[in-house]
Amino acid sequence: MIITTRQGGFSLIEILVALAILVIGMVGVIATFSSAVSLHQQGIDQTSAALVAETVLERMQAEALAGKSADELSTGSAGAYQFVSSERYPAYQKRIVCEELNDQEFLLTVDVRLRPRHRAADDAETLTFRTILIRP
Repeated sequence: MIITTRQGGFSLIEILVALAILVIGMVGVIATFSSAVSLHQQGIDQTSAALVAETVLERMQAEALAGKSADELSTGSAGAYQFVSSERYPAYQKRIVCEELNDQEFLLTVDVRLRPRHRAADDAETLTFRTILIRP
């Protein structure tokens, strides 16, 4: 007479293989979520920077219509090449470069460059908005 005992359950190797597959899957999910959070923050920065740039450009249009020169519209005397902080927009550092287009006094090219303060050390995160202002 042969006695066979059949034990149900999983062996240690099967459990370790299942855990390894689960860990690999979880790492992929976590990487996807962290990437999504980063892209979401970048989208927020771009949207709010566009709103700030629009406000700055509207103010500059009003100042250009009031007769200010291109040098007066740029940020400070040395500010054309460095970022400055602004009390109106504390979340951003800005740089405004304004120049006459092809020596015509009534056309001004304007570059508004904004950097979110929480990413101020990284030049890759600089957002540039360009337009042409027309003076009477």
